[in-house]
Amino acid sequence: ALPIWTRSYSGSAMAFDTYNSELNESTSGSGATITRYVAPMQAFWVKVATGNTTGSITLTNAMRYAADLTLGTNKLKAPAVATQQVLRLQVSNGTNKDEAVVAFNANASNDFDNYDSPKMTNNNVAIPEIYTLAGTEKVAINGLNSVVTGQVLPLGFTTGESNTFTIKASEMQNFDADTKVVLIDNLLNTELDITDGTAYTFTSDAATTNSRFSVVFKSASLATGLESNKLPVNIFRNANGLITINRNATVGQEGMVTVCNAVGQKVVNTPTTGSSTVINKSLTSGVYFVTLNVAGNKTTKKVIIN
Repeated sequence: ALPIWTRSYSGSAMAFDTYNSELNESTSGSGATITRYVAPMQAFWVKVATGNTTGSITLTNAMRYAADLTLGTNKLKAPAVATQQVLRLQVSNGTNKDEAVVAFNANASNDFDNYDSPKMTNNNVAIPEIYTLAGTEKVAINGLNSVVTGQVLPLGFTTGESNTFTIKASEMQNFDADTKVVLIDNLLNTELDITDGTAYTFTSDAATTNSRFSVVFKSASLATGLESNKLPVNIFRNANGLITINRNATVGQEGMVTVCNAVGQKVVNTPTTGSSTVINKSLTSGVYFVTLNVAGNKTTKKVIIN
Protein backbone atom coordinates (compact mmCIF):
# COMPACT_ATOMS: atom_id res chain seq x y z
CA ALA A 1 0.00 0.00 0.00
CA LEU A 2 1.32 3.41 -0.93
CA PRO A 3 0.15 6.89 -0.02
CA ILE A 4 -0.04 9.04 -3.15
CA TRP A 5 0.18 12.81 -3.41
CA THR A 6 -0.78 14.92 -6.40
CA ARG A 7 -0.50 18.68 -6.77
CA SER A 8 -3.29 20.60 -8.45
CA TYR A 9 -4.31 24.19 -9.04
CA SER A 10 -6.90 25.28 -6.44
CA GLY A 11 -7.97 28.42 -8.28
CA SER A 12 -5.54 30.70 -6.52
CA ALA A 13 -2.54 28.49 -5.72
CA MET A 14 -1.08 25.03 -6.19
CA ALA A 15 -2.06 22.66 -3.37
CA PHE A 16 -1.32 19.05 -2.41
CA ASP A 17 -4.00 16.35 -2.51
CA THR A 18 -3.45 13.09 -0.60
CA TYR A 19 -4.85 9.58 -1.15
CA ASN A 20 -4.50 6.52 1.14
CA SER A 21 -5.20 3.16 -0.51
CA GLU A 22 -5.70 1.19 2.75
CA LEU A 23 -8.55 3.45 3.88
CA ASN A 24 -9.68 4.54 0.39
CA GLU A 25 -9.83 8.07 1.79
CA SER A 26 -8.34 11.33 0.58
CA THR A 27 -7.83 14.98 1.44
CA SER A 28 -8.26 17.71 -1.13
CA GLY A 29 -6.48 21.02 -0.86
CA SER A 30 -7.26 21.83 -4.47
CA GLY A 31 -10.99 21.22 -4.20
CA ALA A 32 -10.87 18.41 -6.77
CA THR A 33 -12.42 14.98 -6.14
CA ILE A 34 -9.52 12.67 -5.30
CA THR A 35 -9.59 8.92 -6.02
CA ARG A 36 -7.02 6.16 -6.52
CA TYR A 37 -6.89 7.00 -10.23
CA VAL A 38 -4.15 9.37 -11.41
CA ALA A 39 -5.07 11.43 -14.45
CA PRO A 40 -3.01 11.08 -17.66
CA MET A 41 0.07 13.32 -17.67
CA GLN A 42 -0.47 14.07 -13.93
CA ALA A 43 2.71 14.07 -11.86
CA PHE A 44 2.48 12.35 -8.48
CA TRP A 45 4.61 11.63 -5.41
CA VAL A 46 5.10 8.42 -3.42
CA LYS A 47 7.22 7.83 -0.31
CA VAL A 48 9.53 4.93 0.52
CA ALA A 49 8.71 2.86 3.58
CA THR A 50 9.83 4.17 6.95
CA GLY A 51 13.45 3.28 7.61
CA ASN A 52 14.38 2.95 3.93
CA THR A 53 16.44 5.47 1.99
CA THR A 54 15.71 4.08 -1.49
CA GLY A 55 12.84 2.30 -3.16
CA SER A 56 11.20 1.52 -6.48
CA ILE A 57 7.73 1.52 -7.97
CA THR A 58 6.63 -0.56 -10.94
CA LEU A 59 3.75 0.45 -13.20
CA THR A 60 2.37 -1.98 -15.76
CA ASN A 61 -0.08 -1.62 -18.63
CA ALA A 62 -2.60 -3.59 -16.55
CA MET A 63 -2.76 -0.66 -14.15
CA ARG A 64 -4.16 1.60 -16.83
CA TYR A 65 -7.89 2.22 -16.73
CA ALA A 66 -9.99 3.57 -19.56
CA ALA A 67 -13.55 2.89 -18.37
CA ASP A 68 -16.02 5.64 -17.54
CA LEU A 69 -15.86 6.04 -13.75
CA THR A 70 -18.12 9.09 -13.57
CA LEU A 71 -21.44 8.26 -11.90
CA GLY A 72 -23.05 11.19 -13.68
CA THR A 73 -22.58 9.55 -17.08
CA ASN A 74 -22.17 5.86 -16.27
CA LYS A 75 -25.73 4.96 -15.30
CA LEU A 76 -24.92 1.27 -14.80
CA LYS A 77 -22.39 1.97 -12.07
CA ALA A 78 -23.76 2.24 -8.52
CA PRO A 79 -21.71 3.71 -5.69
CA ALA A 80 -20.52 1.36 -2.98
CA VAL A 81 -22.18 1.73 0.40
CA ALA A 82 -19.73 3.50 2.70
CA THR A 83 -19.57 2.11 6.25
CA GLN A 84 -16.23 3.45 7.44
CA GLN A 85 -16.39 6.12 10.14
CA VAL A 86 -14.82 9.27 8.70
CA LEU A 87 -14.24 12.70 10.20
CA ARG A 88 -13.08 15.37 7.74
CA LEU A 89 -11.79 18.63 9.19
CA GLN A 90 -11.31 21.76 7.10
CA VAL A 91 -9.43 24.98 7.78
CA SER A 92 -9.97 28.09 5.64
CA ASN A 93 -8.88 31.70 5.49
CA GLY A 94 -11.80 32.56 3.21
CA THR A 95 -9.72 32.11 0.06
CA ASN A 96 -7.73 28.88 0.45
CA LYS A 97 -8.47 25.77 2.47
CA ASP A 98 -6.84 22.57 3.66
CA GLU A 99 -8.14 19.27 5.02
CA ALA A 100 -7.28 16.58 7.54
CA VAL A 101 -9.07 13.23 7.67
CA VAL A 102 -9.48 10.85 10.61
CA ALA A 103 -10.86 7.44 9.62
CA PHE A 104 -11.48 4.37 11.77
CA ASN A 105 -10.62 0.87 10.59
CA ALA A 106 -10.38 -2.31 12.67
CA ASN A 107 -7.12 -3.24 10.88
CA ALA A 108 -5.41 0.05 11.68
CA SER A 109 -3.28 0.72 14.74
CA ASN A 110 -3.15 4.00 16.60
CA ASP A 111 0.55 4.28 15.78
CA PHE A 112 1.98 5.31 12.41
CA ASP A 113 1.36 2.55 9.82
CA ASN A 114 0.07 2.01 6.26
CA TYR A 115 -3.29 3.46 7.26
CA ASP A 116 -1.67 6.88 7.73
CA SER A 117 -0.53 9.32 5.05
CA PRO A 118 2.14 11.90 5.98
CA LYS A 119 1.38 15.57 5.55
CA MET A 120 2.95 17.24 2.49
CA THR A 121 3.25 20.96 3.16
CA ASN A 122 2.40 23.46 0.44
CA ASN A 123 5.08 25.94 1.61
CA ASN A 124 2.74 28.78 0.68
CA VAL A 125 2.00 31.47 3.27
CA ALA A 126 -1.41 32.07 1.66
CA ILE A 127 -2.60 28.50 2.36
CA PRO A 128 -3.37 27.60 5.99
CA GLU A 129 -2.80 23.93 6.85
CA ILE A 130 -4.04 21.42 9.42
CA TYR A 131 -2.99 17.87 10.28
CA THR A 132 -3.20 15.34 13.09
CA LEU A 133 -0.47 13.19 14.64
CA ALA A 134 0.15 9.45 14.30
CA GLY A 135 2.75 8.99 17.00
CA THR A 136 5.13 11.85 16.22
CA GLU A 137 4.39 11.87 12.46
CA LYS A 138 2.35 14.73 11.00
CA VAL A 139 -0.36 13.11 8.86
CA ALA A 140 -3.01 14.38 6.45
CA ILE A 141 -4.93 11.09 6.76
CA ASN A 142 -4.97 9.38 10.15
CA GLY A 143 -6.19 5.78 10.35
CA LEU A 144 -7.20 4.80 13.89
CA ASN A 145 -8.50 1.51 15.24
CA SER A 146 -11.78 2.60 16.85
CA VAL A 147 -13.65 5.56 18.29
CA VAL A 148 -12.93 5.98 22.00
CA THR A 149 -15.06 8.35 24.04
CA GLY A 150 -12.83 10.98 25.62
CA GLN A 151 -10.04 10.38 23.10
CA VAL A 152 -8.14 13.62 22.44
CA LEU A 153 -6.35 14.16 19.13
CA PRO A 154 -3.90 17.06 18.79
CA LEU A 155 -4.77 19.12 15.71
CA GLY A 156 -1.78 20.80 14.11
CA PHE A 157 -2.21 24.23 12.53
CA THR A 158 0.16 26.22 10.32
CA THR A 159 -0.15 29.66 8.78
CA GLY A 160 2.49 31.86 7.24
CA GLU A 161 0.54 35.08 7.73
CA SER A 162 -1.79 36.82 10.16
CA ASN A 163 -5.45 36.35 9.28
CA THR A 164 -8.88 35.24 10.44
CA PHE A 165 -9.54 31.51 10.00
CA THR A 166 -12.29 28.95 10.46
CA ILE A 167 -12.11 25.28 11.38
CA LYS A 168 -15.11 23.01 10.88
CA ALA A 169 -16.10 19.37 10.43
CA SER A 170 -17.00 19.32 6.74
CA GLU A 171 -17.86 15.59 6.84
CA MET A 172 -18.82 13.21 9.62
CA GLN A 173 -20.02 9.84 8.37
CA ASN A 174 -21.28 6.62 10.01
CA PHE A 175 -20.78 7.62 13.64
CA ASP A 176 -23.34 6.75 16.29
CA ALA A 177 -25.84 9.56 16.72
CA ASP A 178 -24.65 9.88 20.32
CA THR A 179 -21.09 10.74 19.23
CA LYS A 180 -20.08 14.39 19.39
CA VAL A 181 -16.89 15.99 18.09
CA VAL A 182 -15.63 18.91 20.16
CA LEU A 183 -12.93 21.36 19.04
CA ILE A 184 -10.76 22.69 21.87
CA ASP A 185 -8.81 25.95 21.61
CA ASN A 186 -6.21 25.56 24.36
CA LEU A 187 -4.96 29.12 23.89
CA LEU A 188 -8.33 30.75 24.57
CA ASN A 189 -9.57 27.91 26.82
CA THR A 190 -12.75 27.44 24.77
CA GLU A 191 -14.65 24.39 23.49
CA LEU A 192 -17.15 24.13 20.66
CA ASP A 193 -19.31 21.23 19.51
CA ILE A 194 -18.63 21.11 15.75
CA THR A 195 -20.58 17.91 15.06
CA ASP A 196 -23.27 19.70 13.02
CA GLY A 197 -20.80 21.59 10.82
CA THR A 198 -20.63 24.72 13.00
CA ALA A 199 -17.43 26.62 12.14
CA TYR A 200 -15.04 27.90 14.80
CA THR A 201 -13.67 31.34 13.92
CA PHE A 202 -10.35 32.56 15.30
CA THR A 203 -7.43 34.83 14.52
CA SER A 204 -3.75 33.92 14.43
CA ASP A 205 -0.41 35.46 13.62
CA ALA A 206 2.06 33.40 11.58
CA ALA A 207 2.36 30.17 13.54
CA THR A 208 3.17 26.47 13.45
CA THR A 209 1.64 24.62 16.38
CA ASN A 210 0.23 21.27 17.38
CA SER A 211 -0.60 22.39 20.91
CA ARG A 212 -3.22 25.13 20.39
CA PHE A 213 -6.02 22.95 18.99
CA SER A 214 -7.30 19.46 19.63
CA VAL A 215 -10.44 17.48 18.92
CA VAL A 216 -12.12 15.13 21.36
CA PHE A 217 -14.86 12.56 20.87
CA LYS A 218 -17.66 12.76 23.44
CA SER A 219 -21.05 11.19 23.93
CA ALA A 220 -24.09 13.47 23.86
CA SER A 221 -24.49 13.08 27.62
CA LEU A 222 -20.87 14.15 28.23
CA ALA A 223 -21.14 17.02 25.76
CA THR A 224 -24.03 18.68 27.58
CA GLY A 225 -21.55 20.71 29.58
CA LEU A 226 -20.99 22.69 26.40
CA GLU A 227 -24.65 23.63 26.45
CA SER A 228 -24.84 25.27 29.87
CA ASN A 229 -27.45 27.76 28.67
CA LYS A 230 -30.01 25.23 27.51
CA LEU A 231 -32.92 26.67 25.61
CA PRO A 232 -36.57 26.58 26.77
CA VAL A 233 -37.90 24.42 23.95
CA ASN A 234 -40.35 21.61 23.30
CA ILE A 235 -39.41 19.26 20.42
CA PHE A 236 -41.92 16.58 19.43
CA ARG A 237 -43.73 14.75 16.60
CA ASN A 238 -47.03 16.46 15.82
CA ALA A 239 -50.32 14.81 14.85
CA ASN A 240 -49.26 14.81 11.19
CA GLY A 241 -46.04 12.95 11.97
CA LEU A 242 -43.82 16.01 11.44
CA ILE A 243 -41.07 17.16 13.79
CA THR A 244 -42.11 20.37 15.54
CA ILE A 245 -40.03 22.81 17.59
CA ASN A 246 -41.87 25.17 19.93
CA ARG A 247 -39.84 27.70 21.90
CA ASN A 248 -40.03 31.03 23.66
CA ALA A 249 -38.51 32.98 20.79
CA THR A 250 -36.58 36.17 21.42
CA VAL A 251 -37.56 38.82 18.90
CA GLY A 252 -35.00 39.00 16.10
CA GLN A 253 -33.06 35.99 17.33
CA GLU A 254 -33.64 33.04 15.05
CA GLY A 255 -31.62 29.83 15.19
CA MET A 256 -30.86 26.69 13.22
CA VAL A 257 -32.47 23.26 13.52
CA THR A 258 -30.46 20.17 12.61
CA VAL A 259 -31.97 16.69 12.37
CA CYS A 260 -29.71 13.62 12.32
CA ASN A 261 -30.71 9.99 11.94
CA ALA A 262 -29.60 7.15 14.20
CA VAL A 263 -26.26 6.71 12.42
CA GLY A 264 -25.38 10.39 12.62
CA GLN A 265 -26.22 11.42 9.06
CA LYS A 266 -27.64 14.93 8.77
CA VAL A 267 -31.05 14.82 7.05
CA VAL A 268 -32.33 18.35 7.75
CA ASN A 269 -30.62 21.69 8.42
CA THR A 270 -33.02 24.64 8.40
CA PRO A 271 -33.51 28.02 10.11
CA THR A 272 -36.21 28.47 12.74
CA THR A 273 -39.38 30.38 11.96
CA GLY A 274 -40.31 32.29 15.09
CA SER A 275 -41.78 30.55 18.12
CA SER A 276 -42.89 27.46 16.18
CA THR A 277 -40.96 25.60 13.49
CA VAL A 278 -42.34 22.57 11.67
CA ILE A 279 -39.98 20.36 9.66
CA ASN A 280 -42.10 19.88 6.56
CA LYS A 281 -40.33 16.72 5.45
CA SER A 282 -41.60 13.17 5.59
CA LEU A 283 -39.04 10.97 7.38
CA THR A 284 -38.85 7.19 7.41
CA SER A 285 -39.62 5.39 10.66
CA GLY A 286 -36.78 5.49 13.16
CA VAL A 287 -35.00 7.46 15.87
CA TYR A 288 -33.88 11.04 15.13
CA PHE A 289 -31.88 13.56 17.12
CA VAL A 290 -33.05 17.16 16.77
CA THR A 291 -30.69 20.00 17.76
CA LEU A 292 -31.75 23.62 18.16
CA ASN A 293 -28.86 26.12 18.04
CA VAL A 294 -29.57 29.75 18.94
CA ALA A 295 -26.55 32.07 19.26
CA GLY A 296 -24.32 29.15 20.26
CA ASN A 297 -26.75 27.76 22.86
CA LYS A 298 -27.90 24.25 21.97
CA THR A 299 -30.49 21.72 23.02
CA THR A 300 -30.75 18.21 21.58
CA LYS A 301 -33.85 16.02 21.88
CA LYS A 302 -34.61 12.50 20.64
CA VAL A 303 -37.73 12.08 18.50
CA ILE A 304 -39.16 8.75 17.36
CA ILE A 305 -40.96 8.66 14.01
CA ASN A 306 -43.23 5.66 13.41
